[in-house]
Amino acid sequence: MIPFVPIIQKGETAFSMFRDLRRKYRWVLGNFTYESLDHLTQNLEKEILERAQRKRDEIIREDEEEGA
Repeated sequence: MIPFVPIIQKGETAFSMFRDLRRKYRWVLGNFTYESLDHLTQNLEKEILERAQRKRDEIIREDEEEGA
């Protein structure tokens, strides 16, 4: 399970299953909506990569606690 952030262009809609995937799988994060390519590249690290890495760390901690 690799956490991921769906990336959606402003004005577009994510496919309807994302909502169900978020409820079912803890590794599917909320969407990031970008306004332009500049906006996307400026926010890539903080809004996408760092969020996914924090979620990965959270999942690892939870799994370790459950196994303890």
